[in-house]
Amino acid sequence: MKPKGFTLIEVLVALSLASVTLIAIGASQVHSNRLARFSLQEAQAYSLVQFIASHIQSNPTAAASGAFQQPASQHSACYQLIGCSAEDMAQHALYDWQQRIEQKLPAGTGIICSSPPPPDFSCNLRNRLLVISIRWQAPSGEHSVHQPVSF
Repeated sequence: MKPKGFTLIEVLVALSLASVTLIAIGASQVHSNRLARFSLQEAQAYSLVQFIASHIQSNPTAAASGAFQQPASQHSACYQLIGCSAEDMAQHALYDWQQRIEQKLPAGTGIICSSPPPPDFSCNLRNRLLVISIRWQAPSGEHSVHQPVSF
């Protein structure tokens, strides 16, 4: 007569297979979370590039004078209708941009016309072209985005 039910070995093999499967599922979940976090950071970086690009294009006088390449500073007068020059607006936009980069990207920095510019990009005020660069530190290493903008 054959015994009915499972032997201890069959149960151990089934539990081993189940645990290996669950570990693989957990590892893929961790990997997909990392990819989603990086994707969010990259989307935020491109959004921040567009943010400053719109300021550059809407203020060509300050862009042509190199104001977007000067140190950023906060100008509270720019929240009013009067009392803010084109250069003040540029410096204030830079300040706001840099604050947003620091808030949204880990160890993030933003540069307009880095020296030297990234490969295949050149910054030239005479030709009305600036290069926007954002770098940040992710768990997988340092990442960056570069975007030329004309004004």
